Amino acid sequence: MIDLASMTEAEHNESLTAIFDWANKFHKAFRQLHHKGLEIETIRVFRNLTCRDGFTFSLQAGPSHYSEPKAIAEKYDAWEVGYPSQVEPLWLDWQEPGHDPTESVYGWVPNDVVNAVIQKHGGIDERVFILEKLLK
Repeated sequence: MIDLASMTEAEHNESLTAIFDWANKFHKAFRQLHHKGLEIETIRVFRNLTCRDGFTFSLQAGPSHYSEPKAIAEKYDAWEVGYPSQVEPLWLDWQEPGHDPTESVYGWVPNDVVNAVIQKHGGIDERVFILEKLLK
């Protein structure tokens, strides 16, 4: 919990404008690593991210995805986003050509853009997040 009484005005203003890193938190919580022998072969998240307003999409990163780094990492700077439940104008620059926006993959979408979209849609729906985590 942020103690607003002890914050300076600059710190308070920064906390209001800063966008939480929803994407990396979600990916770290739900990613599944698949091993082939001693090496990790793939990484995948098998559930969509759900925002508070009901907006959903697939969020992927790792060696076989359109992400940065293109490796298994603790933090990603760009994501492979896919199959949003509605058209999201902020992602159209990264849309796979020739596909309907809700049936498309969006490669190398910057982390700050993904997090801005999540924030725009009210943040991650904690109820769904917690329920999915408990069922994992």
